[in-house]
Amino acid sequence: MKSTAVVFDDPGHMSLQALELPQLQAGQVEVAVQFSGISTGTERMLWDGSIQTLQGMYPLVPGYESVGQVVKAAAGSKLKEGQTVFVPGANCFTGVRSLYGGAASRLVVSDQAILPVSNELGPDAVLLALAATAYHAVSGGGQQKPFTPPDLIIGHGVMGRLFRRMDTKYMQDFARTKLSELGL
Repeated sequence: MKSTAVVFDDPGHMSLQALELPQLQAGQVEVAVQFSGISTGTERMLWDGSIQTLQGMYPLVPGYESVGQVVKAAAGSKLKEGQTVFVPGANCFTGVRSLYGGAASRLVVSDQAILPVSNELGPDAVLLALAATAYHAVSGGGQQKPFTPPDLIIGHGVMGRLFRRMDTKYMQDFARTKLSELGL
């Protein structure tokens, strides 16, 4: 069984490769990917090699969350063929590492790690992870008590930019306080 995947071979070198997938085990499904989320920050840094902690991890398959259809379900799987699912990442390729591993045509994943979603969501279903992160950051995960948002958010991708814009006055006041504390 093969999957066509985006592979960062080395910084500055990327290819499409046919990678071997494992045979389905009990409780696993094969998903035909329809949509894959990306992180413009992470993929850019993978491309230029600026993520120092990932040196030595190439070749790797990038890609955060994916949405697709179950095309095969092993015995004992809770999911059925034809179901649309949200896949938060995969580590199923032979011969390369996965950095979330969603940028591929097919994935083999545990049915415990994925979530059935409505077909009506279409490509918007890849936003579930961002929506969950935003929800937890601004509400404390739905706590029913007062919640203080985080003091510092680092991110150059969609989520970091969203948080940075959410409460400009709060962030400006915070930045002034911290700069003052540092004597700047």
